[in-house]
Amino acid sequence: MTPRELAILRGYGGWMLADILIDPERGIAHAKQSRYGCSSFRVQGEEFWMDTTSRGIELSRYDSTGVRRVCDVVGWSQIAQFARALPASLVAELRAHREQLTRNTLARPDFPVRATSEEQQRWERFTYTPWLTRRRAITAALDAALDRALLTNSAAQPALFDVPVPQAQPIATRSAASQARRFAMPGLDQDRVL
Repeated sequence: MTPRELAILRGYGGWMLADILIDPERGIAHAKQSRYGCSSFRVQGEEFWMDTTSRGIELSRYDSTGVRRVCDVVGWSQIAQFARALPASLVAELRAHREQLTRNTLARPDFPVRATSEEQQRWERFTYTPWLTRRRAITAALDAALDRALLTNSAAQPALFDVPVPQAQPIATRSAASQARRFAMPGLDQDRVL
């Protein structure tokens, strides 16, 4: 996948993208059914509409005549191929974070409707805030795993026109042999300047 397609895929969504990467067939079927979309989606500084269609994830925008035109499509077969190429350890990590997120969502505490304002504030401080903190930590861990999954693929692809540049080493770290060779160059005699 190209870096642009990876950026589109990363912006698609947290748990929905995780479901696609964990089990491509089931996740893609759920995504197609959800018809997820949003406006004001940004890729590389450009603003688009994002839609889930039967073809894949589509980016579109309105042209000067007011007609909405499709600009980019990341196909479902391409996404499924990407998901199947992920390492098993990374998929297992995504699955664990996704299960934690589901358990956390199911354990959401109910708001005490008929409680006094004092009891509601206590509930918020001692019950809801710790739950929300755990949820944010799980979501952050899931997002970090998704970032690693997308970086794993982009690092595996060679970039065009990449020329390896040797890193300069400080003189102190060079081997003694290379330093001696640098100072003792036979056959180079400099003429005297008169």
